[in-house]
Amino acid sequence: MLALRAGVIDQIMANSPLYRSNGQPLSSTNSGGSVVNGCRWYRSSCKGAKMQKTFHLVALSAMCLLAAESLAQTAALQTGPKTTSVCVLQKQVAEGEHETVRVSGLYGPGLDRTVLEDAECPRESTWVELALRSQENKEKLRKLLDSSRRAYVVVEGEFYGPPLPDPKLPEAIKKDYHPGWGHLAAFKTKLVVHAIREVKPAPSTTTP
Repeated sequence: MLALRAGVIDQIMANSPLYRSNGQPLSSTNSGGSVVNGCRWYRSSCKGAKMQKTFHLVALSAMCLLAAESLAQTAALQTGPKTTSVCVLQKQVAEGEHETVRVSGLYGPGLDRTVLEDAECPRESTWVELALRSQENKEKLRKLLDSSRRAYVVVEGEFYGPPLPDPKLPEAIKKDYHPGWGHLAAFKTKLVVHAIREVKPAPSTTTP
């Protein structure tokens, strides 16, 4: 009976890749050893199979977590802030306030400390500063600005309304004093760009 069991174990080991060592099948008798030695080999192989199964489960779990994270990031991009124009934001964001936005417009002439404007309200451009959290599309925008000094963009970041006057100023001065952003404090609003989502050549302003 013991020999019969050993023979069955030999068949299982010989036909399963889980019970091989250096390419050779393990044996319940371990090439002439005792049945006790054979049982030891069998248990060792079972232990190895269990460890392999555990490793596969851990790897599968890690892959599932990575896939879920990737899907979440994609969904976040797809369901991000609605794209708004500079013209709308100029009227929407109040003095002393700021909003997280996705905004489109004409960008340039430089890459940083520059201007974003819209043909629908050309006199209401906003000052732009870069504080990128992603380098995506940065070089594409740089090259386009080097060649044409203007580009159409869709960007995400923080849009700041008009800054508040210094609270230390006398009330009489604060009523008529309107501080600004950027070069010579000449801009009513400011956009701090965190991500560049889209870059295209600026549309032609010439008419046929």
